[in-house]
Amino acid sequence: MLIINKSGNSPSIDGSTKNRQVNETFKYQLDILKWELEYIQNGIRQMDEITTSIKNWAIVLWSGSIGITIGSDILRSYVGFTFLIPILFWLVDARWRKTQRGFIYRMNQIRDFLNSDDFSKSFEQQKIVNFTILDPRSKKSQKSDYKSYTSIRLVFFGSMAWLYLGLTIFSLAIHIIVG
Repeated sequence: MLIINKSGNSPSIDGSTKNRQVNETFKYQLDILKWELEYIQNGIRQMDEITTSIKNWAIVLWSGSIGITIGSDILRSYVGFTFLIPILFWLVDARWRKTQRGFIYRMNQIRDFLNSDDFSKSFEQQKIVNFTILDPRSKKSQKSDYKSYTSIRLVFFGSMAWLYLGLTIFSLAIHIIVG
């Protein structure tokens, strides 16, 4: 409700209207936080699908190139070069995995916030306390551990390393045997 000052110059907002605005703002922030969680979960799921597709294409292209080079007398001497295929796909896969890890990092930040005293304080103060919302890849809320969480060591992430390293070694072994 607007109240006109006795001087009649400027309207002011009474306490109940201001409280309602604060409540609506806080509810909106919580809705944005929920949306961010859904967005991150969808992003993680999509990154899983992309990395699966990359692995599938790597295997198909690698096995096809092995078959073609072994099956042709002219190309047989080039079978050793097939080791490049898994390495290139490995790097592409690592890049997508890094993006996914950024989403997972943010998911962990949200989890920590939801289990912290700051979340309780947010309800008391009716505003988000000590937390940045709408930052799905943690661009504004990165901490010192972000770099190590999304570093190049992801190249050696379990399923990635075994698959691509195995294909690479197998290519070199075929080259030694056939080449």
